[in-house]
Order: sequence, then structure tokens, then C-alpha cells
Amino acid sequence: MMTGEANYHDDWEIAYAYRDDDAVVVFFFDWYNGKKYANLRRCIEKDEFRGPTKLGIKFACSLLPEVLSAVTKIKAKGTLEVGYEVLRVQKNRTTFLTIRVEYYQGRFGIDFRNFMKTARYTGYTKQGIRIGYEQIRHLITGFQLLNDGS
Repeated sequence: MMTGEANYHDDWEIAYAYRDDDAVVVFFFDWYNGKKYANLRRCIEKDEFRGPTKLGIKFACSLLPEVLSAVTKIKAKGTLEVGYEVLRVQKNRTTFLTIRVEYYQGRFGIDFRNFMKTARYTGYTKQGIRIGYEQIRHLITGFQLLNDGS
């Protein structure tokens, strides 16, 4: 477990990080147009390269209490139902943040993904990250620290 040790980007304010397989999952804040956003992103550390991947999700800090509540609800439920959508909350007029329980490549996971609803497309996007269910304690800790720091 790591807490704020790694610095992957100068503009990130890291709240929590933990090692998962060959990557590090980082919970951090960043700013865009003067607004503070919460992020969950997978970063890699291989050979000479160290930095973020495309796998991650960004949302307004105002959504942190709902995200934390949803992740806590998954743990409290005890049984995992594949496809169970715990949260769908609007990020902007066309995009929603969803949190679902999924089964992928032989293991249960919690999927954080954007869902778009436009005239041309309605459905889940590639923007998101799936975290193994066995890491739920790290998810709760990371989101608690983000919520406390927002």
C-alpha cells in the first residue's frame, strides 16, 4: 500500500494509492477551468517509464458522497450480482457516471464507467476502470480520503 508517495503528474494532488498486479491505482484531485475533480486512474511503472494509462474515471467532487455510498453498499450487500448497477448519476447533460458489479476474465469486479445518452449514441463508453472486488477495501479507503479532502 502506498499513500501519496508517487508523483505521476505535477498537477495531481494524490490522496491514496495502492499496488494492484503490475500497476498502481491512484486516487487524486486535479483541476480543470478552476474546478476541482476527483479521479481514479491506473498508472504503470515499467522499466524507465512511469505514468498514467487511459484506464480511469474523472468526476466532480460533489459526487464523492454518492460514489462512496455506492461502493460501501456493494461491500455491505455481501453477495455479488453480475450486471447490478449500484449508481447512475448525471455528470453533465449527456454523460452519467455508473458503478456496476461485473464478472470479467474469471473474476468479479467493480466497474466505474461513463454512460452517454445522445441523439447519435446511447450506451457505455470506453472511459472507465474496472477494479477487482478483492480490492474493495482500497476503494473505500481511497474514496473516503478523497471525500475528506474535497
